[in-house]
Amino acid sequence: DDALLAALAAFNAAAGKTRLGSYVWGVRRRKVIVGAVQAGFAMVNGPALMKNIAKPARQLPAPKSRFLQT
Repeated sequence: DDALLAALAAFNAAAGKTRLGSYVWGVRRRKVIVGAVQAGFAMVNGPALMKNIAKPARQLPAPKSRFLQT
């Protein structure tokens, strides 16, 4: 995971230099979700964050502070 997180941080930094947002989708491990949030990705998603549901009722916020404490 450390090599992946380093690559994601570099990607996010490069995107930030061009003022583009960056997103991580389909993450399976919580450590990678936390690392992506800490690296500053605008959006994250995947089974590590929550399970897939057939018909979502509403979107729930996940405050960044929740991920910075782990």
